[in-house]
Amino acid sequence: EVVLEPFPSAHFYPALQALSLGVPLVAKVGATLAGRTTLAMYRKLGVGDLLAATAQEYVQTALKVALAPNYRAQLSSRILAANYKLFEDTSAVHEWEKFLTMVGAPLLSGEQPILIRRTHLTP
Repeated sequence: EVVLEPFPSAHFYPALQALSLGVPLVAKVGATLAGRTTLAMYRKLGVGDLLAATAQEYVQTALKVALAPNYRAQLSSRILAANYKLFEDTSAVHEWEKFLTMVGAPLLSGEQPILIRRTHLTP
């Protein structure tokens, strides 16, 4: 099996489904968020073999994966072995918790809400 991500695609859910099952997903990287979401997921997993920069590379990659069962199985194993990095990472949850605590604390104590500026947020 191989999944081809249509481009440009703004829907990351099919990519999450495929990757959660270890199914190789071929994606074309774009300049917008729609074309970079799968890139971010693959970077997190440490798998870059399935990302294409051009439409021609996209087709070549898709054919390579579809026509080479051993290569496809190897990719699937690598994706499954790294899945925990994508699906068990709680760092984003903790960042949201810090942000909401910072914003909500004044409201809970009856103070005026603080104005959030980009300079208040640390990377």
